[in-house]
Amino acid sequence: MQFEKTYQVIANRGIVLDVHELTIHPADRARLATLDFTSARQASYRVTETLIQVYDRMQAKGRPCQIRVSISKALTREQADALNDQRGYVGALISTAIGVPVGLVAPITGAALGVSIGPLVSSRLPTYHMGDRMVYIEATVSGGIGPQRSSQSLIIQARP
Repeated sequence: MQFEKTYQVIANRGIVLDVHELTIHPADRARLATLDFTSARQASYRVTETLIQVYDRMQAKGRPCQIRVSISKALTREQADALNDQRGYVGALISTAIGVPVGLVAPITGAALGVSIGPLVSSRLPTYHMGDRMVYIEATVSGGIGPQRSSQSLIIQARP
């Protein structure tokens, strides 16, 4: 089994991604563990394990499954800081989206909920560090009841 297409993409904030595309037929399922993602370095096995989980979740049966694996280059300090700053924006956005409607009905409850939801959401989002790599796996199967999609992301930490 080989990669059908491999290319690089420069994403938001200057993050460079190595993208690998392949089609997996049901007979190739056993050979998925032999894939080697050199851009993931020593964590290639983690990418492969996640890829197998995504493929199994698709339950493609007799249909081919198109998979795209995107692996970022090691994050610079500036890129990691920018992604971490984004966590605060997301937390504030969600706390506002929840707190304001509730605040229209019960002002004190809405304010308390808005204040408590932001830190909770931010604590659930990942923290990025310099040298981390981001992995995104996306699978698609066509046919049957229609196209089906599944995806999963993973952070390969520079320092375990």
